[in-house]
Amino acid sequence: MPHAIEVLDFDALAGKHFAISPPCRAAQLACSILAMVFLLVIFLTIAVLFFDMLEFALRHIDRLFLDVAELPALDFHLSKSILHELIHGDVFRLHRELFVSPWLALQWALGIVVAVSFISFRLDLLAFAALAFVQGRALYAKSMVYASDFQQWQAGPAADVRSLMDGLWAAAVDVYFLFVLGVMLRHYFTLSAPERDILREGAKNVRFAGTTFLQAFGIPPNIRNSARKIRTVLFAYMSNLVGAGPVLLFVLIGAIASQLFWALVGPYVMGWYDPARMPVAEVGFKSFLLFNVLDPVMWVLFYVFLFVSFSYLGTRCLNVSRRFLRVSLEQAQAADPRPPVLFLRSFRNDLEPLPAPKSTFAYRLFNYAERNKSLDHLLLEEGTALGPVVALGDPTDTVPPYGAARGYAGQGDWRRMVADLMQAASAIVVCIDDTDNLWWEVEQVSANGFLAKSLLLLHPKYERSGQQAGVVAKIERLCGWPLAKSLGARSGQSLIGLWFDETAGLHVGMASRLSRAHYLLMLRWFLRAKARDATR
Repeated sequence: MPHAIEVLDFDALAGKHFAISPPCRAAQLACSILAMVFLLVIFLTIAVLFFDMLEFALRHIDRLFLDVAELPALDFHLSKSILHELIHGDVFRLHRELFVSPWLALQWALGIVVAVSFISFRLDLLAFAALAFVQGRALYAKSMVYASDFQQWQAGPAADVRSLMDGLWAAAVDVYFLFVLGVMLRHYFTLSAPERDILREGAKNVRFAGTTFLQAFGIPPNIRNSARKIRTVLFAYMSNLVGAGPVLLFVLIGAIASQLFWALVGPYVMGWYDPARMPVAEVGFKSFLLFNVLDPVMWVLFYVFLFVSFSYLGTRCLNVSRRFLRVSLEQAQAADPRPPVLFLRSFRNDLEPLPAPKSTFAYRLFNYAERNKSLDHLLLEEGTALGPVVALGDPTDTVPPYGAARGYAGQGDWRRMVADLMQAASAIVVCIDDTDNLWWEVEQVSANGFLAKSLLLLHPKYERSGQQAGVVAKIERLCGWPLAKSLGARSGQSLIGLWFDETAGLHVGMASRLSRAHYLLMLRWFLRAKARDATR
């Protein structure tokens, strides 16, 4: 029997998670930008060199077959000219300064320090000094650009009003992001120690740990399982485009708004409209209006195309990186000899997306890439810090899906295989569903004394369902825990999950909604407690 029952309200905890997570995700995206710039420069360089060699082959096609000694005489004149245009063009001037300017290099380095500090919850003097430098320098640069635009607009308010409006929107976005950061810091300094342990994005509270860097740059924690690590890292980097697309679209909305604003005020500013009569220059007015209506439409189409491209490319890269990470149970245990984390669930729940939480705009914006995640994916991300995440595979699988490393057994051998994995596992996570095989597994967990290392989660379909009372009663009977009396007084909330600690007793999670965020926090509560127990 448990010594005590601790009931945690995950509604309040999820609200703090919605406030704290966006700055951490924003820092992750900022880290990924540098890698994307490197990849883009390398890709363009390779492409230019390829076209240069192709041009040389076309100009010297006869010599290629008659005189091989000519090959070292490549002059690369095409690549030189193209690279010269790229380096000195407006688009790549920032990239050139990024790699040449020591100040910008320092800003990127300190930005990475800020990111890993946020992820690991190491918000000390170093983190705040780095944050102050990065934000101060960025705001100074933007204010100089805005001041220049304002002076040009005062000298002669023509089309420069659009850049002025762009600056206003950029300032508004900065103020909003600073507000989100302020809310995060306000919550951070009021968190209790257990709440910090659950809400921390990183698996460890160590700033420069390897797992913290992996998370900062969007690399999956089970990278060690991949037989193609370089390619997996490359595609995992590029998969961050999924999350960068909505943020970029939000930042660039100002260009569309400024164009529409200019379409409205332009005729008055340019003197093309007289309130006492029809437009003085009717042809000029119509062409001006037509341009300033069609131009925003083109910008909207361009940004939609950009967003779709980012989502498409990011999703494809994510799928490729996950394909490299699909391994069997035997391969995962060979690559990672630690005791595994066992995931037990009904096969029909494989890769079923968890319900989206009702959250803030900032959370939805920066956690866009987290949508459609299943419990399998969440457990893989959170549980790999404790050990390789493994599960039994559905015999009908043609290809093992991405998630826990699957082991496949015959119809008569699966129970022995489950029993062996239960014995070897450092932690067991069970998603309760109404199937006979799953209840047999729960019964084995209880009968063999594995409750102290097990987390029982309820399937989302039991949210405020009349069936939940029956499930709770069945857990009471199998595990011997007095749940109904403790949970009956919490009206309007559903049971998310529960786990047992031999020293502290029974831990129960309750919430009014069973969403992806609630399951994530419940997993962290359990797994990080087990990680602390393993280090004692």
